[in-house]
Amino acid sequence: MKKFWKISLGVLLILIIVGGAAAYHERHKIRRYLLVHQQYQKTDILRSSQIKLNLRPALSTKNTTATNHLTTTYRRELHQLPTGPQHAKVIVNPYQTSPLSGLILVKTAAKTRVTLTVHGDRPATTITKKLSGYKTAHSVGVLGLYANRTNRVTLTFTQKDGQTSRTTYRLKTRHTPKGIGKNTLKTSTPQQMALGTGHTKLTFAVSSQGYTYGLDARGKIRWYSTNKISHIFKQLSNHHLLILTKISPDEHKYNALRETDFYGRVYRQYNFSGLFPTRKEPHKLATNTVIHHDAIELPNHNLLLTVDDGSSKYVEDTMIEINSSIVKSSATLRIYS
Repeated sequence: MKKFWKISLGVLLILIIVGGAAAYHERHKIRRYLLVHQQYQKTDILRSSQIKLNLRPALSTKNTTATNHLTTTYRRELHQLPTGPQHAKVIVNPYQTSPLSGLILVKTAAKTRVTLTVHGDRPATTITKKLSGYKTAHSVGVLGLYANRTNRVTLTFTQKDGQTSRTTYRLKTRHTPKGIGKNTLKTSTPQQMALGTGHTKLTFAVSSQGYTYGLDARGKIRWYSTNKISHIFKQLSNHHLLILTKISPDEHKYNALRETDFYGRVYRQYNFSGLFPTRKEPHKLATNTVIHHDAIELPNHNLLLTVDDGSSKYVEDTMIEINSSIVKSSATLRIYS
């Protein structure tokens, strides 16, 4: 009897696996058919349902989960630290994609407010930042380290009665990648530089298909991302960054729209498919970069993107609004030659 049930369960398991594989194969065939035979609303304008099928934006949790795990680890390490600035834990590149950033975990006996100073080569390139609130457990993010040197970073601890103390930490960084190249300063106008207040301003060189990096008032690199970024690099209303990068490093196309920050923590990511017929051979499918080349945040915090929708005649001529999926799509002005 026991043998009978074992055989029965084995047969049932095989049927489930075979049935699941057959269903998956059938769905794949149907999707491929729908991609090859594009559905048009009117001449040269795709149906919205076809655009959604071609682009297939989907929320990805892979990088969000990985960086959230690191955040949880750092919170636990801060909780376990002995009290005193001499027991601080210093971490360079805490989220593994921003090599000129750091994190200092430190506890103080009294509640203090922290002021961060990243020492520059001169006063005009020294970065300072006051953190809000009086606390005993401090997680201090550090931005603006120099590459290939031991950087001096000072934390000033101020109590509510005005009593202060200072501790300087050293954060060692590596060379920048060869792909960034050399920069030569000709002129500099710090008051017109893009990000921050006071001496924290940087100017960013945004890549079309490579490394994006930030330069200080002397032309020194003080920030870069190891993620390859294409065109889109802007701050959102919550001060996070919106970037267009690759779903995985070995991919050729840029189809991951990521909400991140200057430390590399990932808060949200949309992956796009971009699988639609080639324009030379309509019955062959190829993956294309979907977003060309802009994104803006709307007042409702949805994103408005300019995209290539996969139509046979026009390229990069459609706008879509997304949150966790496509909310709207509409053709922009078409220019005839």
